[in-house]
Amino acid sequence: MKKVVCFCFLIFPFFCVLQAQELFGIRFFEGTFEQALRQADKEKKVVFVDAYASWCGPCKAMSRNVFTDREVGIYFNANFVNLQIDWEGPLGSRLQAKYPIRAYPTLIYLDSKGTPLAVTEGYQNAAALLNQARSVVDKMKGK
Repeated sequence: MKKVVCFCFLIFPFFCVLQAQELFGIRFFEGTFEQALRQADKEKKVVFVDAYASWCGPCKAMSRNVFTDREVGIYFNANFVNLQIDWEGPLGSRLQAKYPIRAYPTLIYLDSKGTPLAVTEGYQNAAALLNQARSVVDKMKGK
């Protein structure tokens, strides 16, 4: 019995951490670009693409400080299918022909057909990112 109680005390914090991670921050889609477009169509959402480069300091700062923000996560998870794509990797290189970017990070909002709705270059703090996201969602609702 003591072993069971000790095990429960040891494992409980692990589940609390998992739950907290689920509640905070943007959850990024783990599938292909095409699957994300289909998911957005199915859920009547916009696709949000964080086009980054692995060497980009502002990209890392957004991932660490903005995409983990609770309010940002709640809004983005409810309204977008979220993707992070290394624009210098194989997928990013392929998408560069259709969505050319000039700076990192570039934040791209797409409808479910892949049509750009808005594009922003550079670091955005949480408040600026939320304002932009709300504007895109309002624009889509007006369609």
